[in-house]
Amino acid sequence: MKKTTMMVAVMAGLTLGASAGLLEYWEMNDANGTELNGVANSGSLNSEWNYGGASMATDGSGSFVLAGDGNTTTRKLPKKGSVNAEPTGVEDIYATPLLGSDTYTLEMTLSAWDLTGATVGDSVNFKAMDAAGVMVALLNLEKDSDTTARLRWAAANTKYRNYAVGLTGSATKISVDFNMADGTSEYFLDDVSQYTFDTLNYAGNIGGLLFTKGGTQDVNWSTAASSVSIDSMGLSVIPEPAALGLMGIAGLGMLVARRIARR
Repeated sequence: MKKTTMMVAVMAGLTLGASAGLLEYWEMNDANGTELNGVANSGSLNSEWNYGGASMATDGSGSFVLAGDGNTTTRKLPKKGSVNAEPTGVEDIYATPLLGSDTYTLEMTLSAWDLTGATVGDSVNFKAMDAAGVMVALLNLEKDSDTTARLRWAAANTKYRNYAVGLTGSATKISVDFNMADGTSEYFLDDVSQYTFDTLNYAGNIGGLLFTKGGTQDVNWSTAASSVSIDSMGLSVIPEPAALGLMGIAGLGMLVARRIARR
């Protein structure tokens, strides 16, 4: 391959590689029975979970299983001020709250769920929060009635939308793209767009993630038959098109400079 062609390929690869970046992401590839309460066992990027909890463990096959009899469990992901999930393992990405100049994606992929024996109101919530604890984006699975469950999205602590599902289910991905700078959001089910919103009033930053398993009143996941398995979940960033364009321009500039030098 000619050097010029190789440079084009390299720059194209860099541009594509910059199209999305994982900030906090858990793939649950831990040993069977591990409760996710430490740096070494909390997922693919080794981020720290703030709290331990009963009846919440990886299954050794890439899923995080939330069984019944666990009552309410809340986890901050990661613990504020701790070493976080950057690949280097040395940077607290929320030391300065993330701003809204890019588009962020909050996503949760469910392996399976069975809420047949659950109490109405039993739910799993995965949220992005701002530094003051206000919800920026939400993904939710909840038992809605004796015969139905629902998936739920929200952005900017408002604009809730629901999608009816059965009390049992299998591989399903739910995600929300949001940009705090322009007030837009888009909701996806299995990567298919469901709803879009604009001019939302975001707080303006992301200060961390929050995961909650719980129920209503004094009955919180009290039935052993309740079970939700999560394949993966996390937060990623999609750089703005202008940033990708600058990378492309930089690559073109390198090629032009090289041609001039050869002449």
